[in-house]
Amino acid sequence: MLNEYSYRDDPAHQQDSRWVHRPKANWESYSKRNDPQTIEGRVFLGLQKLIELRKGHEAFSGGELEIIPTENDHVLGFARTYGGENAIVLANFSEAPQTIASHVIEKHLENGMTHIHGTSTSLSGQNAQIAPLEFLVFSTK
Repeated sequence: MLNEYSYRDDPAHQQDSRWVHRPKANWESYSKRNDPQTIEGRVFLGLQKLIELRKGHEAFSGGELEIIPTENDHVLGFARTYGGENAIVLANFSEAPQTIASHVIEKHLENGMTHIHGTSTSLSGQNAQIAPLEFLVFSTK
């Protein structure tokens, strides 16, 4: 659902911005959530994938968080470690493709890590290209 600003018209809610994401149900929009050709479908199905990713990998349950200096202002990098599993996330917040230098990749990706999310390709010994607004996840699981 998109934000709904009509809450400002109700004196009981106008000072409480939490109502911006509590619109009346739009059942026509809801009916599109399983169609990957619609915006509603891409958002809903994308969120389901993220939920599955989180549930399927213990590293995202808690534990240690380490920020990875990516040497690129548009890419956030971090590592999560928990329950014997390690995960590395590289997230491109730009609307343009971004590159991460090979020495950054080699320093943080462990042997045996598997590429578990994202369509961009990253190879050891080469620079990583990350598509616009995409993130890559690697795991030891």
